[in-house]
Amino acid sequence: MGAFDAHESVFRGFELLRRRLDPLIQTRIDALAPGVGWVRVLEEMDRLKGRSPGIYGPQDPSAQLRMLTERLGSLGFPFDEGVRPARYVSTLASDLRIARNNVAHGNPIDIHDAIRMHDSSTKLLGVLGDADGEREAAGLRDEAIVAAGEALTHADDVGPTEAAADEDGDASAADSATSEATPAPVSGENPLGADRLPWQQWRVTLIGGKEELENYKRRVVREKLHALVEEIVEFEGPLSLDRLVDLVRRSYGVGKLHTKRRAAVERQVRVSERVRVDRDGFVWPADLDVDRWRVFRPASGDASKRLLYEISPLEVANALDALQSDDPSLDGEALDRAVIEIFGGGRKVAAVAARLADAHRLRSSARE
Repeated sequence: MGAFDAHESVFRGFELLRRRLDPLIQTRIDALAPGVGWVRVLEEMDRLKGRSPGIYGPQDPSAQLRMLTERLGSLGFPFDEGVRPARYVSTLASDLRIARNNVAHGNPIDIHDAIRMHDSSTKLLGVLGDADGEREAAGLRDEAIVAAGEALTHADDVGPTEAAADEDGDASAADSATSEATPAPVSGENPLGADRLPWQQWRVTLIGGKEELENYKRRVVREKLHALVEEIVEFEGPLSLDRLVDLVRRSYGVGKLHTKRRAAVERQVRVSERVRVDRDGFVWPADLDVDRWRVFRPASGDASKRLLYEISPLEVANALDALQSDDPSLDGEALDRAVIEIFGGGRKVAAVAARLADAHRLRSSARE
């Protein structure tokens, strides 16, 4: 047997997923929306997110993993139905999306990355009911484990839903993620929700340890961090830089970031070519046209509630515009109260009032 090539192994893993996931995804969509190709679902998702529709193929792993990770509008999370723990499919697919980002950007990949990727693939295909695909993925995983000189049973310790408490005794990232309730589909009770995608939290995926995050000066660590940032922002963006950094540190099993290390992570976000930080401190996908973005993401259940000061002023302004367009009689305090409620409610504390003022200023400048 020749020397183990981690890049080639991961490439084979994604080739396997490409072949196996397409029919699995289409079969599930056929049961919910007969006659609709699953690629069409992604195109509609892009429209609702205020993005130009992408060009997708049914055997594109990136598109396939989006279908398994994101909430599909009124279809909810169809691949997670009846699966325990909650959102297990979404979490596995999210881990694979990060791996895919690393491959797509030519980032360094080592044997442990290959083991992790194949382990997630094995579990994903297994929970989706593809026994043959599961066996193939397990074979790739076992090859990587043997090459690394590890015991076969160690494979169970590298899955994306497992983590340990950090030295400060904080709960693991995985425990925090799995405690969230699965959001309910948007219903007609929400005045605008039927035509909009609700906000959803990114499921924390443990990708490394505290020591790794401390070694951010190494290229391999930086690139891995950038791939993680890209995945989070693609999923939740726009989101505040503070929230993004918190999700990053939880993904490395860190309970608290000291000021210097937090500033270092923020610098890595700002220098990344895959995202951009606006003047209000919110992080956006680099390819999203902010000037034409007219989206807002309402709450749908407790898991998708947000405090107004945690939301981009532009998103709040978009909600104000949409609510007033739907009901021109709304104005002043009634309009402010309505927008607070659509994002999840709460009191109009000073920080909320300040965010509303920012949003109203944006609306006024847009009219000038």
